[in-house]
Amino acid sequence: MLDRSPFRFDDPVLRSPKRRRTIRKRAPMTVCIASLAAESRAIVCIADRAVTYASSTGGPSSQADAGAQKIVGLGRTGWVALIGGTIPFAQKVTDKISGLLGSERNPSRQHMQTVTKSAFTDCLDEEITDQVLTPNMLTRSDFFQRPNSLQPLDQKYVLEIARLITEVAIDSALIVCGFDTQGPHIFKIDNGARISPCDVEGYAVIGGGEDASRARIIWSETDRSESLESVMYDVFDAKVAAEIVQGVGYKWDWRILVAGKRPRKVSERISRIIDRSWVAANRSPFADRLGKRERPPRNWKRQLATFSAQVLR
Repeated sequence: MLDRSPFRFDDPVLRSPKRRRTIRKRAPMTVCIASLAAESRAIVCIADRAVTYASSTGGPSSQADAGAQKIVGLGRTGWVALIGGTIPFAQKVTDKISGLLGSERNPSRQHMQTVTKSAFTDCLDEEITDQVLTPNMLTRSDFFQRPNSLQPLDQKYVLEIARLITEVAIDSALIVCGFDTQGPHIFKIDNGARISPCDVEGYAVIGGGEDASRARIIWSETDRSESLESVMYDVFDAKVAAEIVQGVGYKWDWRILVAGKRPRKVSERISRIIDRSWVAANRSPFADRLGKRERPPRNWKRQLATFSAQVLR
């Protein structure tokens, strides 16, 4: 039987620290996770930092596993977006969301969904113009709102342009989360500009590692009623589960959202404690004894509880 969170009980498990180090060396799609925690008083957000660059010469893609910041603040609201897929497109969307929000500080969930959908749709329209219409010497009005005073376009030409438009592929998705006067909210938007509210589930996952991470969250029975540190461990565990997917990097970044506060970045010290506690829990009973540098401190749960209390205070 596979492991459960050390915040519930300490079963021996099958994965070893050696396996963890092997994953670290692999060539790193993305995984982004947001989950409610601490009786819905906080939202835990985690994302890998890998970037995949498509080859322009027909050869293999290249990757970097360090530089990407996939958790982006949205204006002055305290809401954040976790971005997956095509990063330049996602950045255009988040920039446009921040521009539409302006100086707003306390938008409602409904308003955030409307703004996000509008920004995503506008950016998608720009991609269609850049990839199809402009190379064919057309504007949007030439094709979609052609005046009667101009000669109609050839029907075969129109059908070909329409086909090219349908083939514009935007492999990008966002998780948007934050607080309004009603409480915490999480929703997703995918490459069809479809909004999917996730408040009922209490979590959202996007990216190439989505299936692996979601399965892990379901297995762990992660719940919004659990302590902040427990949910932090669970989302980290779900992120690690996605590392077997090509394109998901080892390194990660995360934020804690609390109502009325700026998103808080998790320190390297806390990240290291959770990483080491994961290594200690996720290892075979046949594995060698962990070295001092691989073990978490003896009072690691107390340190995480102290951090959680500070965040929620």
